[in-house]
Amino acid sequence: MSENRTNNKSLHSEVMQEIISKPPSWLMTRGTSILFFIIIMIIGMSAYIRYPEAIKSTIRLFSLNPPKAVVSPIDGRVAKVLVKNGQWVESGTNLAFFESAADHEGVLSLLSQLEHYLTRNEKLVNIDRLPRLNSSSLGELQQSYEVLYASYLHYKAAFDGGIYDKQKSIIDRELNNIKLQHARTKKSLELLKTELESEKRELNIDGQGMEIGILTSGGQTFSDMEDALIELTGDIIVKEKELVSLESQLAKKRNDFFRLLYDFIVKGEHWTKQYVLSAGSNGKVIYTPLLCEGQSIEYQQKIFYIDPEDNNYYGEILLKENLFRQVKVGHPVLIRVRNYPYEEFVYLHGRVHTINGISDRDSLFLVSIALNSSSQDSALHLTSGMMADAEIHTDNRSILGRIWANTVKSIGF
Repeated sequence: MSENRTNNKSLHSEVMQEIISKPPSWLMTRGTSILFFIIIMIIGMSAYIRYPEAIKSTIRLFSLNPPKAVVSPIDGRVAKVLVKNGQWVESGTNLAFFESAADHEGVLSLLSQLEHYLTRNEKLVNIDRLPRLNSSSLGELQQSYEVLYASYLHYKAAFDGGIYDKQKSIIDRELNNIKLQHARTKKSLELLKTELESEKRELNIDGQGMEIGILTSGGQTFSDMEDALIELTGDIIVKEKELVSLESQLAKKRNDFFRLLYDFIVKGEHWTKQYVLSAGSNGKVIYTPLLCEGQSIEYQQKIFYIDPEDNNYYGEILLKENLFRQVKVGHPVLIRVRNYPYEEFVYLHGRVHTINGISDRDSLFLVSIALNSSSQDSALHLTSGMMADAEIHTDNRSILGRIWANTVKSIGF
């Protein structure tokens, strides 16, 4: 019994000696320092990593320049579609023709040339150089064009060898002859005065014994020549009045023609608005589902859309009062468009642009979001009225700051 106790004591003594004599591992020697370092690193990361509070809501996207509808100005039938679906067009491009008694292309060509003449304001508009359109080509504009053409014939008569041109040529020749005769008579009268003064000086006559009226020159007395000069001056005035009257008649003919020309262009533009659909802005043409040639269209029915594709969008969020008061202008907003998986498509980013402080009847406040455009947004095909999910990041504090704030709040400081 005593021998067994001695052996156990010897055995334990050897184990204890081995444990005591073995050097401690690195964990035992540096464990405290490592633990302290890990704690410091966790505290530092919690102070560096920021975790914002997010207000989640639904956002509706709107375009600053949404697609514009092209509507029918009349009840009618589509005669011809001039553009393809998805085609890019410029403002003013013709999109379609409505059925009309007139030839659309012929009328448009005629109006274009007449507007060109009107802007140039030429002395003579040569309508004969324009293609003569028959009644079937002009349709509703035929009667107005016939009135215009009749006025043109009267107007043309004033120029290009017409009767007014001939009358003006005759009056000009008569006026030139009278002016020439007037100049000669005036020169003869001045020479006669010079001769008279010379004879008076030679005879040393001081106006006595000589009557100016009895001096002759080619059988005419001095007073007769003066009367003839006055008569010729009157003839010049009469011919100049005739020229003024003729020019006034020419101006009236010209004004009448251009008035009718302007009226015809106005009627043509009114016809164009009724029977020709055109794009009001630059953009891509989008057909309505049932558009085809020969289709009956009602008044104000939508036929095309013009999509400018400028990607200028903004969003609107409605928030309750408790959430609205946490939002400030400039807060960042993260937007995920529905039906687009965020694993494949990037988020949209924006900022709070304006906050409407007046609520509606449901006690909701409107918050406007300005979207930040980027090259990655081109993968998202947005449309006006599209719904998306938004997160407004309000309080962007660190994890340590939040723990400290909650601790202070919980202990009542």
